[in-house]
Amino acid sequence: MKYLASVWKVFIGTFKLKMSFMLVLAYEVLFFLAVAGFSMLLKKWLISIGTKYSSISAFLVTPENAAMVKGFFFDSIVAGLGFVVLCYVAYVILQAFSWRAVVGETPSTKFILRFAGLNVIWLVPWLLIAWFFIAGLKGNYAAGGLTALVILFTHLTLIMQHASAHDNKRVKESVVTAFTVGFGRLHKFIVPYLFATILFIVWSQLWRLIPQVTTMGFAAVLLLCAIFAPFTAWLKFYIHKLLPVVA
Repeated sequence: MKYLASVWKVFIGTFKLKMSFMLVLAYEVLFFLAVAGFSMLLKKWLISIGTKYSSISAFLVTPENAAMVKGFFFDSIVAGLGFVVLCYVAYVILQAFSWRAVVGETPSTKFILRFAGLNVIWLVPWLLIAWFFIAGLKGNYAAGGLTALVILFTHLTLIMQHASAHDNKRVKESVVTAFTVGFGRLHKFIVPYLFATILFIVWSQLWRLIPQVTTMGFAAVLLLCAIFAPFTAWLKFYIHKLLPVVA
């Protein structure tokens, strides 16, 4: 009962509106807008590539046609990789600033570079595991497995990034903290995450208040920002206040 009271106190305490929350919220909104902007840029790139290679014929086997097919795939891959790189750079910079604002520290170039390296090392194994789930499992098993994987990834990533931002831990130490706390204290996160889930379900009902005709194009991006950005900003503060209780 004492633990539940502590968790409830932390949960309620996160709803105090502070300037730091508005700052983190701004970073979260900027990230969503950046991804939306890069997506539109990717769309323009792909349209341009399609126009450039529109004369490709699927029925002609000639050196010129083969060269154009190679060029089409090469340009498409470069465009896709460019999109991924832009999104990752935006993610690293804005998440680094966001986490440092949560813990009350000023981000430095050294921290951002370490944070970037940490997330690369962290993401690659998870992407490989996700690919295994997609390619190796069938039907409902793959969907269920991916859902569980996303939840676990989010849980451990929050702890890892907090360890890096709050305690200035190195890459190895941050990863170790993610697994030792994330798995070692997993049972203590059940109730706190239940509170967070209920909050998200209630807050996401904002979608129902918006007429469907406005949920297209850039209006949809703004709506996603209104739903997800405040929640992700709040979740960072929640984790920051919660970890001393569950550790």
